[in-house]
Amino acid sequence: MIPQVVFRKACAVAILLIALSPARAEEILLKNGSTLSGRVTGQDSMTVFVNTAQGMRSIPKAELVRIQYVSFTPEQKAQALDARRAKDAAAALEWERVRQLRETAERKRREDELEAKIRAEKEADARAASERAAALRELVKKGQMEKPADEPISYWDFAWRSLVLPGWGHFYLDRPVFGAAYVAGTAGFVAAVYETHRRALSAVRENHREAQSNFILSATPVLPGFEMRMAYGLYSNAKAITVYQHKLDQYNGALAALATFYCVQVVHIIYNGIAWENGLLIVENRKDPGTIDAQFSAGPDYTEPGKKPGVAVVGALTMRF
Repeated sequence: MIPQVVFRKACAVAILLIALSPARAEEILLKNGSTLSGRVTGQDSMTVFVNTAQGMRSIPKAELVRIQYVSFTPEQKAQALDARRAKDAAAALEWERVRQLRETAERKRREDELEAKIRAEKEADARAASERAAALRELVKKGQMEKPADEPISYWDFAWRSLVLPGWGHFYLDRPVFGAAYVAGTAGFVAAVYETHRRALSAVRENHREAQSNFILSATPVLPGFEMRMAYGLYSNAKAITVYQHKLDQYNGALAALATFYCVQVVHIIYNGIAWENGLLIVENRKDPGTIDAQFSAGPDYTEPGKKPGVAVVGALTMRF
């Protein structure tokens, strides 16, 4: 058994050795590649406090790469620095993405505010125009003033113009894109009616000639045989039912399309005019007002073999709104 005196002396020596031994230090790697030896004594959200041989130092956390209890080998230092650079690059990319998103959102917010402001001004202008038109209609109705010649006061001022010339009412209503579309569309349908009418008349004349030839053959039996007369009659009737009738159907279809287009633009201008009367028509400001590109070319028409060629007009209309 160890004597109590010896035990006490051994404990005192151990405590003395522990007190005299140096505190274990950490090895700190910085972003610039340098290292620092010391003991971390505290930190806050931005800084790490390190007690070094030269004294207390405050190191920003953004400059720290890694802290460990043994010295860094060259391989460890290179790996830690590469990992930190990759992390910083990813963080920079993410920050740039967030910045662009914020800029886009801010730009969109400003554009929306501007559009809302412009729309509010247009709505106020539309209400003012509606109230003025209502007041003028009342004065005209009571006979207190003559109807203004250069200022619209009702939907009819737009409608009668479109009845006379499709698209005119829309131009007068300050809707030039629709006006140009209706003018160009009407011109195209009129051109189609003219062309199909020309072909239909040619088909009618050809059918009459076929009928006359068929009658002459039937009235003079001494010329061809009965079988030839019968074959020619069947051929003429088949051609009248197919080719000639198809050309007539094309003409009727073109007329129906023109009438439908005309009625659509009349209904549209009446609808717009009534909305204008009630202060509900807002003409939007467009960054791209649209374009209308028309191209026409003429050339010989060889649709009827053996006859003098006519003139065919081909048009291409491109509208973008």
